[in-house]
Amino acid sequence: MTETGAPPASPRRADAPYAFTRTEFLGGVGRAWLATTLLLVAAWGVVTGGAGVFAIFVILPASAVALALGAPGAYALGRRLRSSPRAGVHVAAFASYGALVGSVTTVLFVLTITRDPNSSWLALGLLLVNTPVSAIGVAGAWLRTAQQCPRVDAGPAGAPNRRGDPDAAVEDGIDERVRVIDPRQRPRR
Repeated sequence: MTETGAPPASPRRADAPYAFTRTEFLGGVGRAWLATTLLLVAAWGVVTGGAGVFAIFVILPASAVALALGAPGAYALGRRLRSSPRAGVHVAAFASYGALVGSVTTVLFVLTITRDPNSSWLALGLLLVNTPVSAIGVAGAWLRTAQQCPRVDAGPAGAPNRRGDPDAAVEDGIDERVRVIDPRQRPRR
């Protein structure tokens, strides 16, 4: 909110259709973390026939590390792509980035837990699940966030967009109080 109480102006313009605010970025990061974490728990539950639900005790700390490692790169990637008008480019880039962060985090955790550099068979098995699930979680979160931003720009359904003109709401209130009603016109409700 600005000092006038109006929401801040949208960062999206014709030359930067996928620009974002800090709040939108943080919401997207939170959405990516939650979606990926839940998808990983579900995927390991399916792969192990239900026993993998206990993997949540490894997935939660690993996902927190992935969040800390991945957020700065996601911000840089989003800033780099903000002028690209093609959503498919963004989805592919964030899917690739999610796969990369998921893979690096998986390998780091395998090395941390086993403390054995020869445990590549374990890392490979985990990567077969974690990499595509991470890609889907991050790309899906980007897509959901990107779809939500124009709706926020538009405001409530049927309401005109006042984000660019904070004085418009005040002016509309004045117009409503002093407008002359034609006797043939129905009053507004």
